[in-house]
Amino acid sequence: MSKIILITILVGVAILSLQPQSLHSQTLMDERSLIAYLRGTFYEARGNYPEAYQWYSYSSNREPQCKRIKLSLARISLELGYLDKARSYSTDVLTDKRYEAEASMILAQVEYLEGNKEKALGLLENLRSRNDVPRFEILKFLSRIYLEMGRIDDAQKTLEEAKAIFPEDLYVNYRLGVIYTKAGDLDRAIESFRKVVEISPDFSGAQLALASILDHVGKKDEAELYYKSVLKLDPGNTDALNALSQLYLEEGEFEKGIELLRPLFRQGKLDDRGEVNYGRFLYEAGKLDGALNIFKRILDEQGEKPAVLRVIAEIEVSRKHYKTAYGYLKRLIDLEPDNFSNYMGLLLVAYNVAGEPASKDEAVSVSDEERRRYLEKASKLVSNDSFDGNYLFGVIYSDLKEYDKAERYLRRAERLKPDDRGNLLELASLYEKRGMYGEAIERLKKLWEAFPDDPTIANFYGYVLAEKGEELDFAERLLKKALSKEPENGYFLDSLGWILFRKKNYREAAKTLKRAIEKAGDDAVIWEHLGDAYLKLGERTKAISAYDRSLKANPSNDKLKEKVKSLKGR
Repeated sequence: MSKIILITILVGVAILSLQPQSLHSQTLMDERSLIAYLRGTFYEARGNYPEAYQWYSYSSNREPQCKRIKLSLARISLELGYLDKARSYSTDVLTDKRYEAEASMILAQVEYLEGNKEKALGLLENLRSRNDVPRFEILKFLSRIYLEMGRIDDAQKTLEEAKAIFPEDLYVNYRLGVIYTKAGDLDRAIESFRKVVEISPDFSGAQLALASILDHVGKKDEAELYYKSVLKLDPGNTDALNALSQLYLEEGEFEKGIELLRPLFRQGKLDDRGEVNYGRFLYEAGKLDGALNIFKRILDEQGEKPAVLRVIAEIEVSRKHYKTAYGYLKRLIDLEPDNFSNYMGLLLVAYNVAGEPASKDEAVSVSDEERRRYLEKASKLVSNDSFDGNYLFGVIYSDLKEYDKAERYLRRAERLKPDDRGNLLELASLYEKRGMYGEAIERLKKLWEAFPDDPTIANFYGYVLAEKGEELDFAERLLKKALSKEPENGYFLDSLGWILFRKKNYREAAKTLKRAIEKAGDDAVIWEHLGDAYLKLGERTKAISAYDRSLKANPSNDKLKEKVKSLKGR
């Protein structure tokens, strides 16, 4: 009602300022024109634009020279979508300086609606610096056109100018938040979206935008609160649901994720991504059977989906069901033959890098030809920047005794992660096998300095020092420290025995190596070391017996065969 009264008063004042010739004569026609105009303002204020248009038209017919009436007709024509009439009336009014600004605004809206954005822009730019126009509304209109034309910098400047006039406007703050986000100015984006939420607490879109940015900058707790707020306002908002799920996955909050998604899963309200996330939560929480049931059902209902096959294979690998996992991984590669990550799991199980299977039935039995085919295909896809990929290839080629290739991949991995424990150990092992003891010691020294209490590293370091024949006292101290932690470790005893051998303490070496065999069993290397010790002690028969036991454990040691043959032929 107050809007109606205000418009009526303003129009009444405007009518008094019109002073058309007919009003001076005080004829009946003039009174009818005025009454019709006032009725038009009444209906316009109530939003009854067709009725307002009729009364304004009647008034204009009686006062055809009155620009004020034509301006009202232009305004109502625009509301009704009569763009040609709005253009005609506003163009006619432009000649009157009193109404030029408002007429220009109407004409700019007409041009905009007809797709003439450049013309609309020109009209609005002419009004931008004037004091007799609603500058804030003009700036908002300008910003919208700039955004649609892709002139983001101009839009930003215009919106910031508008915000300086009225800081509490929702549209201005929201649009600035979007612009700042795209520009990477996240601090100002957060500030803008916070203002939007303050102005309109129920605006879920602004809360979601704010949550996403907070999530991105690491403010996870606050992001979680806003995601939850969005879901309270809009329970069906899948963007918020999936984003919150991803946050829980990244933060390891698996039980929270299960609690979030379980009710929706039971109600059948999760989309494909939501179901996958729910399955992942179950998997990460150790509920493997439940996770597998979900993923297999998704696979049955939706067909071969790479994301689902990938996670099923991952679960089966974690359960050490390598044969089952291998089948899923082959299907995955058939769907995405150029995705290197698909080959990682397959190569792990095909080349027995993943460890022992849960049972004999789950052991992977695959031909060398098939394994090699996948290996060669994957080698063409691996990125120089992939640590995991290069490390895996290094391990595989090392096991295949293709040491040049293994070294290339492991050195590449070393450049990516110079301090990675596993890669340094693998490189040291590779160099030790090739007799490149200096390179092995370089890595082992670095590892020992980083992990001085690790008995495995101390053992390996001491053994390689013995192989090279240097720092033998230090090597002995390393092994004694390792054995203080694992006194029953046969392989540690072997290393100590070999150090004693290299120190020419053959009697103690033989005693220690015999203990090593008792603890480690029939190990070819330990038996050979014991044979070497007996040989140095002049106990030829015992030496030959030890060498025979070594060859029984490893018949492919041609060098030792020649040695035994020579001894027996004496």
